[in-house]
Amino acid sequence: MAKKNVLLKGIAVLALMICALICVSCAAKCKVDFIVDGESFTSVMVESGKTVNCPLENPEKEGYVFKCWCYDEECLNEYDFSTTITKATTLYARFAELFTVSFVYGEGTLLSEEVEYDTLCEMPENPQVEGFIFKGWYLDDDFTVEFDFSSPITEDLTVYARFEVLHMVTFVIDGEEYACQEVEDGELATEPEKPIIDGYVLKKWCQDEAMEFEFDFETPIFEDTTIYGFLAEAYKVNYADEGGNITFSENVEKGVAPQRPSDPEKEDYKLSGWYLDAELTNRFNFDYEIEDGTILYPKYEKIIVIYTADSLKEIANKPNGYFRLGCDINLMGEAWTPIVEFSGELDGNGYKIEYFTITTDAGISGFIATNNGIIKNIVFEDIVLNETYSGDTLWSGTIVGLNNGVVENCTLENYVSSYVASRTSNGGSATYVIGGFVGLNYGTVKECSISGELHVNHVGHCYQTGYYDCYYSSYSHIGGMLGVNEGGSVIGCYANVKIATHSKFTGGRYSWGNGHSNGYTNIGGFVAQNTGLIDECGVDYSIATTGTMDGYSTFTLCIGGFVRINSEGGQIAKSFSRGTITENCTSATEKHIGGFVQNNQEMIKDCYSQAEITTCQTATCIGGFVGNSCKTITSCYSVAKINVATVNNIGGFLGYAATNSTINACVSSAEIYYTSASCINVFAGKTESGGWYEKSLYDLASVIMQGEIAIEYAESFSGILGKETSELFSEETLFDELFWNVKIWNLDGENAPTLKWEE
Repeated sequence: MAKKNVLLKGIAVLALMICALICVSCAAKCKVDFIVDGESFTSVMVESGKTVNCPLENPEKEGYVFKCWCYDEECLNEYDFSTTITKATTLYARFAELFTVSFVYGEGTLLSEEVEYDTLCEMPENPQVEGFIFKGWYLDDDFTVEFDFSSPITEDLTVYARFEVLHMVTFVIDGEEYACQEVEDGELATEPEKPIIDGYVLKKWCQDEAMEFEFDFETPIFEDTTIYGFLAEAYKVNYADEGGNITFSENVEKGVAPQRPSDPEKEDYKLSGWYLDAELTNRFNFDYEIEDGTILYPKYEKIIVIYTADSLKEIANKPNGYFRLGCDINLMGEAWTPIVEFSGELDGNGYKIEYFTITTDAGISGFIATNNGIIKNIVFEDIVLNETYSGDTLWSGTIVGLNNGVVENCTLENYVSSYVASRTSNGGSATYVIGGFVGLNYGTVKECSISGELHVNHVGHCYQTGYYDCYYSSYSHIGGMLGVNEGGSVIGCYANVKIATHSKFTGGRYSWGNGHSNGYTNIGGFVAQNTGLIDECGVDYSIATTGTMDGYSTFTLCIGGFVRINSEGGQIAKSFSRGTITENCTSATEKHIGGFVQNNQEMIKDCYSQAEITTCQTATCIGGFVGNSCKTITSCYSVAKINVATVNNIGGFLGYAATNSTINACVSSAEIYYTSASCINVFAGKTESGGWYEKSLYDLASVIMQGEIAIEYAESFSGILGKETSELFSEETLFDELFWNVKIWNLDGENAPTLKWEE
């Protein structure tokens, strides 16, 4: 019995142990559920304290891409599979929505790309289409909105490839293809390098095989084009180094003189000329033709470096030398004697020449009276010029009186130039040409700037002691930057000037005859008279003038904010003027004023004027942009405020348009205040038969006030239309409607346009 009880106890203990093991085993396993959109994807049992493995296959969902498993139902927090499992766990699948970006051309899809929500689309390789050039990807098939690959994708998109037509431009010489270019529709072909052919030189490229019409490389290309090279017989010119070794050669057309090549460089030396002999005794003049095979030899001169005021003055003793400033030169208020004539080179090397006075009565005057050489890279500061002149002809500028050479990259700051140009005569005439920087320019003035004041007293008196009347005429041409640009070039220059003038003309009667004095004062904020090229220049000006006349005399006053008269041959482009013109003359016979140019006889293009004009008494021909014009004005605008007493021919843009004048794609915004007037309007005052306007606009907010009475106006000339202020200077108006050049003008959508070079 005892043995039986022991056996039963053993069995019971064993059963308890088995149950305990089963319970322990159940407590050590934890269930992990993987849920996709509320439904079970899979489940696994994981031993407590262990980690769960990520399912081998990711769940799929149409239009989405699987991103990760999260431990919260909102799928905000990614689950870390290195975390140990200690209890039953549910994990949720996070997906990202996919959008399709289709890249198309025409009616065909080039490729498609699936992109996750709020991520970036990868830029594909540029597609290639024969005969076209790829220009970019756009969001619309009108190609108005370019696709931004840096913007996150939030929807399905179709992106359109923009292509421009390519035209083949073939250059043919002597019946054989010389070069080819692919040119976009409406763009320009580029002139290729000239070929080197023994005994010949390429004279020109022609648009026809018969070589009758030269090809203009400013002509846009709209179709496949063949351009033909015209060859002319040539001779060879050889250029040697100091050792007599030929360094390069060129072919030059027979009957034509060779052009001087760029100067070879030699440290601390300057090329002074080319010579026909190795001994350097026979200097060659590039105005003449030479024999075939001629060798030209270079001659160098050592550059003289200037460190003191005394060495600066020594330039006058060697005016054909080569000089370079080695430091700033302060003349300590000394009187400077102008260098009469200079034909060498003066390189300021970025240094200053400052603080000196010029007092003179010479007919040609300035720091350098006559320049036939090169003046460059100099800063001039604190200069006072006082001129008293009583002769017949004056050419004067603070830096150069008469320029036949080059003045480049020079600055004139804080200058005051004062002139008394006075002449008493019993007949004949006198002419005074006065400029803040250069008086009379036949050469080149480039990348120069000035700031200062210009004061001129212009006096003329005529007397007669005999029995017959006599006549005396006195002319002054006064310009803030230059007096007269006579066929020269003024490029990339700027002036900030204050100009004040007083004119007085008198005529007297003696014995039996009368002395008639006729005075003409011509003022330009930048240049008084132009017959050359002015490009990319600007002026901020203040012009104030007074004057009187007595006895047998007349007085004509003409003022232009930029140029007084743009004469025949004058070209003004990409330039501006801003300032005030105050005319206080008490007795001028005639007054003519233009905010930009007073009298235009040639071409003005891509320019603007912002002017305030005030006159007293009677004036004739006042225009916010041009006083009177007989030639061409294109793509220009004027913003003007005009206050006058009595005036004939006044317009917000143009006072008087002569026969054959052409005003194309110009814009005017004006305020005009007057006491009495004839021929007045918001754009053009008076237009003669044959004057022509095309696509020109005026601001509908412009005003014309007679005293306190607002005058109703409407342009009666064909080709002039009104437009709201908000539209006047918009891209749609200027670029799309008037076809202004987007490469020249800057628009900000609110203010009046500026020129890109001003940046």
